[in-house]
Amino acid sequence: MTEKHKIVIAGAGLAGLAAAVKLSIAGFRVVLLEASPKAGGRAHSFPITFPNFPQKKFIVDNGQHIMLSCYDHTIDFIKRIGAFDLLDIQKKMSVMLVGADKIAYELTSRNLPYPFDNLSAILGYKYLSFSQRLKAIKFIQHLKKTDTNALSGGNINEPTLQRDSERRISNFGKNFSPQYPSLSSHKRGQINNYGKNLAQKSVREWLNEHAQTEQLANGLWDILCTGAMNTPAEKASAFVFARILKEIFLSGKGRSNVVIPKVGLSQLFVEPALEFIRNNGGEIVFSCPVESVEIENSTLKRIFARGLKITDASAVIFALPHHALKKIKGMENILDGNGAAPSPYVTLEQTLNGVSKSGDDLACSSGVTHSPDVLAEQVLKSVPGSGNVVSGEITEEMEYSSITTFHIRLRENPLKREFVALINSPVQWVFNHGEYITTVTSTSDEWDSLPEEKIFEIVEKELEKFLSITAENIISHRIIKEKRATFVCGGSNLALRRPSETAVKGVYLAGDWTETGFPGTIEGAVKSGHTAAGLVISEIQESFPG
Repeated sequence: MTEKHKIVIAGAGLAGLAAAVKLSIAGFRVVLLEASPKAGGRAHSFPITFPNFPQKKFIVDNGQHIMLSCYDHTIDFIKRIGAFDLLDIQKKMSVMLVGADKIAYELTSRNLPYPFDNLSAILGYKYLSFSQRLKAIKFIQHLKKTDTNALSGGNINEPTLQRDSERRISNFGKNFSPQYPSLSSHKRGQINNYGKNLAQKSVREWLNEHAQTEQLANGLWDILCTGAMNTPAEKASAFVFARILKEIFLSGKGRSNVVIPKVGLSQLFVEPALEFIRNNGGEIVFSCPVESVEIENSTLKRIFARGLKITDASAVIFALPHHALKKIKGMENILDGNGAAPSPYVTLEQTLNGVSKSGDDLACSSGVTHSPDVLAEQVLKSVPGSGNVVSGEITEEMEYSSITTFHIRLRENPLKREFVALINSPVQWVFNHGEYITTVTSTSDEWDSLPEEKIFEIVEKELEKFLSITAENIISHRIIKEKRATFVCGGSNLALRRPSETAVKGVYLAGDWTETGFPGTIEGAVKSGHTAAGLVISEIQESFPG
């Protein structure tokens, strides 16, 4: 059955590659269209030479990445393309954090049963006073009261969402009750209301409410928030951050272990994925952007790419950034809300408020009845910094956050660890590559307009202050500024995120910006590809049984 169906995937970033691999395994004919001459999107590697040392090339990543062992979709993807041996996975969580006093502090878990393994790491983290450590542990325990699964999209083998929006709301609502089978409906309601409140808060507001001190924020929560979400705590969604913390600390033993690739991202993800797709009969076309689509009666009919007209595709997955999608003719209605499935953030708020379908209106548990448009507008206005909403149409562009990376060649490398985090520094992470080091600054938007040398002066001072790496020890450097590294995970962007399934038959969305329950991470991108591919498989199986 499946070999008769051609699936077009627009975009060969991690989301598109993950979708293509999953569909190839299921036996579909995959056509992968990539606008650029290379695959990988923002996750790729390339060779560089350092000034004053041009004879040697080094393979570097477009952006240095840390992954965690709780990245289920990513690790599954890597295993399927045969690249698992290219990962270096910690046996236990171990992170060194360095303060401005040059003192190194260990955040290392002990070999204890879950959840005491990770809690022991915080208990032994001596940058914090003992009372602050207890506050942090209490805060983590408080997360148990937070239902963050309504936006999670499930696991690798998740059931597909129904196309009908009423059934979608129902399915999201079902995510609440199985989590707490022994609790009364009143107690579940308390938990659900707590989740609703988080959806209206920034991470900073949430931390302040729970007496998480400035030192606690600087030494722990801000590092996690900035690193995982590439969004400052003042803007970042508390709801999404709560989900991240639950994945790290409350999802099982060994789930917070750090995963570092032994090779560049192209060698880890891109090259084996492309080989897998080709070996399974897939076609990959580079320098071939999708320019327009034709939709008739809410069904995909034709796809026009550079030099191509595709009329026999059973489905198309747009695994593209939000800003790139808006350039494709015919996608306007899907993205602007006139033909799209509703944002799950609206669905979540409706569910949390006890919404049930009642004729043409939505009735809340408070007894007040609102029309769907009025309720959606009220919900979106409750999200910090939410954008303009008119009859469900979202008019804003997505806001992005930048990441600045320096690759620095040293005369002598004093670092012994593979990576270190710097506490309360604009240089959040330093990675040790032997002959050179890499610094990473997330949320570096204020640097976007500065000249390279001015930025590097800041980095030099931080390296000397924290790691005693002096300017005299630096031979040369290279800078990478990714201005659209990730979307800002908070504010009006929450309303712009979309589920994979659209109201147009045969059209699906993927990409880390879609509603994955995660911020703009590798895991979010891969998960979105898996979700879109799963929906395609289910739809075709339903339409062509047997």
